[in-house]
Amino acid sequence: MGNLNKVYNTYINHEFESSSGLTPDFAAFANSVKKALKKDCESVGLELVKFSRGHFDVTAFVRNPVIDKLVYVSIGDMRGGCCGHPLDQVLYRSAEHLKDYHGGHNNFTSLTSLVERLKSLTER
Repeated sequence: MGNLNKVYNTYINHEFESSSGLTPDFAAFANSVKKALKKDCESVGLELVKFSRGHFDVTAFVRNPVIDKLVYVSIGDMRGGCCGHPLDQVLYRSAEHLKDYHGGHNNFTSLTSLVERLKSLTER
């Protein structure tokens, strides 16, 4: 899971400039997350099946192909908030399909533990 650790360490103290449109800075962050998540998932037998960049947030769907279980992942607004850093509060939950944004119970973890938690959730 070293790739997501690198992303975490790079962006945990980073401040994104607020904007009404996509900034090059946030685009680079989103691309880094996508590449790192894909590699770290593959290293434990999971596959990144969908990744979306929003307005300062990203979402993804990850599948365990062996048992065909799907998980939704969301990293909230990277400009920060009132309740801690988004990289320490990554949302993940079971999903039925690639448009299931309201799936199972909400779970939260740090970006550094995400793939381990996804693997565990998809094996239940």
